Amino acid sequence: MKNILFISVAILLCGSQLLFAQQQFTLSQYYQTQSILNPAFSGVDDFWDVKIGYRQKWIGLDNSPSTSFVSFTGSIGDKTSYNQSPLRTSNPNQVSLIESQKFKLKSHGIGGYITKQEQGAFDQINAMLNYAYHIPVNPKIKVSVGSTFGLSSVNVDLDKISVWDKLNDPIYQSYANGSGNYLRFLFGIGGVIYGKKSYVGISYLPIIDTQITGESQELNTAQKIIIMTGTKFDLGPYMKVLPSVLVETSGNTNTRYVGSLLFDIKSIVKTGLAYSSTNDLSFNLMFNYKNNYGLSYAFETSIGGEATIGNGTHEVILSFSLFNHLNLTPRLW
Repeated sequence: MKNILFISVAILLCGSQLLFAQQQFTLSQYYQTQSILNPAFSGVDDFWDVKIGYRQKWIGLDNSPSTSFVSFTGSIGDKTSYNQSPLRTSNPNQVSLIESQKFKLKSHGIGGYITKQEQGAFDQINAMLNYAYHIPVNPKIKVSVGSTFGLSSVNVDLDKISVWDKLNDPIYQSYANGSGNYLRFLFGIGGVIYGKKSYVGISYLPIIDTQITGESQELNTAQKIIIMTGTKFDLGPYMKVLPSVLVETSGNTNTRYVGSLLFDIKSIVKTGLAYSSTNDLSFNLMFNYKNNYGLSYAFETSIGGEATIGNGTHEVILSFSLFNHLNLTPRLW
């Protein structure tokens, strides 16, 4: 795992200059939306996971940025543990043999999401589908490669754009001539190496961004390389610690780092902090009910030299686990 992490960081530091315009999907609780940031995470759990979330920045200001999303992901393939099935045998070694062979099973992950981001006169809706192929390396580690594709609709509300002279302003006229609506095709890729207690993932989103309708505008989605890594370890019989790091770059001069530290109490309550290199600090709290329903909240504020804009940022995510017959805990990790 360490070698993979070093390779990922090297790729990050040597990445080429990337164009950016429309803002990509960003949450304080990035560890809950891994399949949106990297399609290879689709299907890492042995059940279906559905999430609904909303984020509002700078509460109290008009036309402040907001993000909403719906996502789903699930696994296709027989990964059920025989030790928890109705299988009975007079030879205990037979069960161990079955379990030792089980790791060779490959599986497929599918999923998708819809995100909507609004800021001032601009809003962007992405509708994407994910696919991932999970390959066991040994009984403890798997490799997953995935892709995501779909459509991005960028809309410009001309009534919210104020200029001195609409008839002679070239930027305003370029948007007006395009009717304010632009449809684009997006395609991205990702890969993950993961085990029961740790993971390292890298993605390139989007690797393809092609305009379908509307006159040509600089409204392409920000291309980024995203690296995520995390692990977990026990602090005692009732508590685990889950540290994780996200690094995203759109070029050597546009790199953001986010670190998160969560404390998991009996897989029911999780609480902790996340800090980003943009001087944003968030306080996170999560509840898990019988591994079927989850509710999380994050409050983010600036702690840099500049004053906080508005009244901070609020973020809420609802989670639902479907067909979770073995009552497994959703991975964060």
